[in-house]
Amino acid sequence: MMRRKHYLGWMLAALFSVASVPDAAHAAEESKIPTLSQVLDASGVNLSGFIDTSATYNWNGTPNFTSGTSSRAYDVQPNSFNVQMMELALTKEPTEGLGGVLVLNAGPDANVDASYGTSSTNEFDFQQAYVSYTTGGAKLILGKFSTLIGAEVIESPQNWNFSRSWGFELGPYTHTGARLTYAPTDKIGFTIGVNNGWDIFKAAGRKQKSLEAQVNYTPADSVYLSLQATSGSEPAQGGYAAAGTIYGNRTLVNTVDSWDVNDKVSLMVDAGYGTQKKAISLAAGAPATAKTVKWWYITPYLNYHITSQWRIALRGQYFDDKDGFRTGVAQKLKAGTFTLAYAPSGTNSEIRAEYRYDKSNVKAFNSTKGNALPKNSQSSAALEFIYTM
Repeated sequence: MMRRKHYLGWMLAALFSVASVPDAAHAAEESKIPTLSQVLDASGVNLSGFIDTSATYNWNGTPNFTSGTSSRAYDVQPNSFNVQMMELALTKEPTEGLGGVLVLNAGPDANVDASYGTSSTNEFDFQQAYVSYTTGGAKLILGKFSTLIGAEVIESPQNWNFSRSWGFELGPYTHTGARLTYAPTDKIGFTIGVNNGWDIFKAAGRKQKSLEAQVNYTPADSVYLSLQATSGSEPAQGGYAAAGTIYGNRTLVNTVDSWDVNDKVSLMVDAGYGTQKKAISLAAGAPATAKTVKWWYITPYLNYHITSQWRIALRGQYFDDKDGFRTGVAQKLKAGTFTLAYAPSGTNSEIRAEYRYDKSNVKAFNSTKGNALPKNSQSSAALEFIYTM
């Protein structure tokens, strides 16, 4: 407990010290002492961060408050005020030579994407920590870094909606290993890497490694196309440290494509197809026979800027988990999300109001309303405040 308080206190102090830079700059100008911002700029180091808070509500009531809203990983508290996450990032990546990135997260969301081999209950995580070397159009990084898979990311400010898609939540978050990227032109780029696997910080004595690859193409400033994949030995049932864990090859192929139609309208689609060999389904009633299971999903997005400060984001979802391997229930999921966002003038911060409707072909959503029996749908709402430093 003391360790957790130390981490959170340190990050809060650092974030608010950044927020007070204008006052510090005024005092430093009078005393001719350089500010922290000036020192970092002079050394080529970029310091950034954000605080993400929310209030959430679920029309199914408060089903199992400890595990939270059914089918969610991040916005799990059904009727609550929340501090989702605080982030502090230090980056220095010159166009030539050595560089490095350190991204620190604190809060409940940090427990979600914490890798195996680190504590997932202390609400603190080294999301990224790597050293890079850049020369020409190539860059090699070694350490822990975010996945190539998916349109959404861990940092909520960079997503269009408050809640995350199932494609993101049920895929990998980070990898620890080595990654080489090469961009021969400003239109095309290639990536290849080797790592410990899905969200594994420490290999725990496992010799197996996973491979990752990506090719992206930008035919015009308004269009982005990408194809990425990861493949390697992963648990077919249970966690990495579970006794008698069965391992089999897991492969996930993903595409993310976007188009800025004009200054106001942007479209995007995120789709993936995954397989797991030697899998024993986690779904209730499923046969305990090891087999190859499959899942796939597609997530379309639309982002519309009404004005320079107001925007609307729409997201649809379809996730087919017919074997129940990813969600724990053999089901086909659908969802629609509506987000209204407002950005205060002169800031990178944002206030978001969101409504989301989830539906399954089976009764997969817990409820405490009515007869308190599981339902085949759930509705949720959220109000999110993001302050970006």
